[in-house]
Amino acid sequence: MTELPRRIVKHSHLPGASERSLGHNVRMAYLLLQRELAGRASQLGLTLMEWYTLRVLWEVDAISQAELAGRAGIPESAMVGAVQSLMRQGHVTRARAEKDKRKFIVSLTEHGRGLQEAGVAASILANEAACEGLTAADDVDHCLHVLQKACDNLRR
Repeated sequence: MTELPRRIVKHSHLPGASERSLGHNVRMAYLLLQRELAGRASQLGLTLMEWYTLRVLWEVDAISQAELAGRAGIPESAMVGAVQSLMRQGHVTRARAEKDKRKFIVSLTEHGRGLQEAGVAASILANEAACEGLTAADDVDHCLHVLQKACDNLRR
């Protein structure tokens, strides 16, 4: 494993060190971005978990509930409630898989597909709010590059 730069280790115990911590800043950005997106999703009548579920289905429709949970990053047990809520709202249907009756296949309804434009717009607006005040696209590109590299490093 690569050693942390001395400047990080040397000062990590000092007051204000969290502002220099990648982990702290990523976590705070995540929490604040989730709050922003949740507010925008609620304007569509959706919880954040429902929005994440629909986002996956807008990309890949008619998949198993287990695969949907994995792609959305939601525990399978929590996905059950999200799918049931989306079914009550008329956004999705759920049916047993033909080949494996143990599996449920979740599919968008026309109503659920109809939310795609507004749902994607909510995500774009949340990201734009997070990037407000950045002076150039290069700032965002550099940030994304650093975060992707950090993810790659931690997946090993």
